[in-house]
Amino acid sequence: MNILISTTIGLVGNESSKTQLVCIVGLLYNLPSIVQAIGRIRTMRRTHHSSVAIFTSIGKKNMIHNIDDDLHFKELVGCGLMKTENYKQYTQCMTVNSVYDWLVNDVGCRLVSLATRLGYQQNKCNICDRCCKNPINDFAQRRKKQILIFERRKQLALKLVDRLRRICILCNTSSCTGTCIIKDNRRMTCFHCLGNHQAKNCPREFQRVLRNKACYSCFMNNYTNESIHTYQTCTREGGLKERLRGLIFYDYKKKQEKNCKLKFTEFLSGIYANENTFFTFLYKYSNRRT
Repeated sequence: MNILISTTIGLVGNESSKTQLVCIVGLLYNLPSIVQAIGRIRTMRRTHHSSVAIFTSIGKKNMIHNIDDDLHFKELVGCGLMKTENYKQYTQCMTVNSVYDWLVNDVGCRLVSLATRLGYQQNKCNICDRCCKNPINDFAQRRKKQILIFERRKQLALKLVDRLRRICILCNTSSCTGTCIIKDNRRMTCFHCLGNHQAKNCPREFQRVLRNKACYSCFMNNYTNESIHTYQTCTREGGLKERLRGLIFYDYKKKQEKNCKLKFTEFLSGIYANENTFFTFLYKYSNRRT
């Protein structure tokens, strides 16, 4: 088997009549490039074995916007090739987002939706993944639903973080900084790790879990660069103080009451495994009012 690995330059001038499989990794710049990719499989080679496969993520659309798209449109207008009022048609087929929407959000036959975006008619192809309802399409749709569910839960979790900046949701008071969870056992419970020792003697093993992931003071996850802050940020008025940490301790103590054998660092590792697990934990308490 002969394989050509190339940039998008491989879509132009590649006249091999033996090509039967084209794999695209990531998103091409526009839909005409998709048409070019399909065209690499010549008519005489198109059988039920030939295929064009696209491998890309279906999440975080806001991260794929190409800032050059508007500039390219202005250049086309400046050259007299397009008019300003053609901007809608331009965005339907000549941008990275148009490729994303065609792949993820358009419904029905892929060739029909591709043709519609390019401004011509096309009959249902009966060979694309949507027409054939193959497992790849089913998996993509399930994954899309999972991402949408996570994004909704993440927004509710972030609203909980805003509440924690104003009030401790464990005791429902604004004066509490989150220490109410160990108030009754202050002298023998370390507020760093819930261990039976004084805070000054804490080995701070939790820092190994949180390193490069969260603030050691308030435990807020650094899911964006905006989340990275200093100790002074989380302790001042409007900061999280120790309320998120207290909520995590509360959840751990509940599990201990159910004979959970996990060490605190193991429990913490489960929460901070990734962004998904962190916001899933917060979502669990997003409806708590008292």
